Amino acid sequence: IAMPAGGSYLGSFTIGNPSDSPIKVAISAEDWSAQDGRVVEKGDRPSLSWLVFMPQTVELGPYESKGIQYSVNIPIEAKGEYIAMIYFGVAPEQSGGGISVRSRIGNALYVVVAGTEIIEGRISDIKISRANPLRIDVSVENMGNIHVRPKGRLKIMKTRPGQGAEENNMLEIPFNDGEFPVLPQQTYLFEARSKEKLSAGSYRLDFEMEFGKGKFEKSLDFTVDEQGAVRLG
Repeated sequence: IAMPAGGSYLGSFTIGNPSDSPIKVAISAEDWSAQDGRVVEKGDRPSLSWLVFMPQTVELGPYESKGIQYSVNIPIEAKGEYIAMIYFGVAPEQSGGGISVRSRIGNALYVVVAGTEIIEGRISDIKISRANPLRIDVSVENMGNIHVRPKGRLKIMKTRPGQGAEENNMLEIPFNDGEFPVLPQQTYLFEARSKEKLSAGSYRLDFEMEFGKGKFEKSLDFTVDEQGAVRLG
């Protein structure tokens, strides 16, 4: 959701019971948006200062669906983004061992305060963790104030002394194909994997990443020995 500071928004969810038994669902939320000196209480709660559910609990018969509304009210001084993880939890049941069991589903809600967005990030680290099978670890830091879903690709080419990279023998791996978000002021470690195994030799890794409207590139030269160990340079 994108809305101005001081604005309000009314939305809804539809909750369904896929089972043949009645259930009672409680709605709660956890605030994930502490930034700019704003402190939030940890743990999920029936409501947040800026997010309220109506109703708070829903009783569903077998295979029944019902709607619930939620209200978002953003302070006039708000900047950046407000983030909540909303939980839909089934009331606990007693298992055979007497342990209380509760299942729940989480759904993220992002509220961007329009006109205050800062999009800034960087590749903080990249390394080849394993050659057989291939795994590359990429750390991406979000230095802005809204979440971003970085996208990109990794290209690996074998190199030969005096001949450069063999572009006709290139391995390409998509980066963050699942569009996982990096939250504001956080660093996330992405793992790019391939079933391919790199034989012994010299290689070059080229990484291209889009972060919002920004584009980043990074390259590494590395070697793989006969035992599959990776060395930079």
